Amino acid sequence: MDNEHAPLIQFEKHGQETALAINSAEHYLPLLYSLGAKDEAEPVTFFTEKVTYGSISMRSVRLG
Repeated sequence: MDNEHAPLIQFEKHGQETALAINSAEHYLPLLYSLGAKDEAEPVTFFTEKVTYGSISMRSVRLG
């Protein structure tokens, strides 16, 4: 990860696809808190990436 967070913070500027993917900000904003807690040298990985019924996901972020 290159620690370039501005595109993630300004997600509403990235067009219709992003608006469809992030249709409810309260589920997206905790990701930004996680990024704020991250040390620059820490790697970011994802786990629990399975999608159920075509749209239900509990994707989670692991720092360090």
